[in-house]
Amino acid sequence: MNSRLAFALSCCVLLSQLSAASAAPTVTEIMPRGLTSGGTTVITLRGTQLDQADGQILSSLIVSQKVLKATATELQLEVEVAADAVPGLYRLRVSNAAGISNAWLSGIDSLPQVAFQPTVDLPIALTGTLGGAAILETKVTLEAGSRFVADVECGRIGGTARPVLRLLDPNGVQVAFGRYRSAPSGDARLTAMVKVA
Repeated sequence: MNSRLAFALSCCVLLSQLSAASAAPTVTEIMPRGLTSGGTTVITLRGTQLDQADGQILSSLIVSQKVLKATATELQLEVEVAADAVPGLYRLRVSNAAGISNAWLSGIDSLPQVAFQPTVDLPIALTGTLGGAAILETKVTLEAGSRFVADVECGRIGGTARPVLRLLDPNGVQVAFGRYRSAPSGDARLTAMVKVA
């Protein structure tokens, strides 16, 4: 009786180890969230089973990609997107020797793609993470008479935040506002004409 029980337990352990080893990769975090058409972007994916052989993002828009770093929980790729890629949101997945991952939405456009920074040059696409009452803030230099547009893609890529955009002058006075639901899927958009100082 004891020998059967020991055999059953060892079989269960072996089966659970086999299923863990053959699990497909999962992606839980992407930085930055977008790719630049006609250029290269270094993208970092975090999740599980990302160190398996032949890791790559599946998309016909990608003309080349190179693995820069691969660990079980992180995959960093240098990705080149075709210059004629139509701007928009695309569903992407990672493929490697362990299988094909869950899908995520990424924006593809001609803007440089970077993680959120305290100061930036325009035009640019920033990727950041909001939680609770968090505020992400960046500073830009705008020319008098120019048109400024800022757009948040949160609900469109599966996020649940209710974004609001505020444009402040150098004195901290609000000069423009983009409310929740002013863009598709409950996202925010802000458009302003920059006045002469």
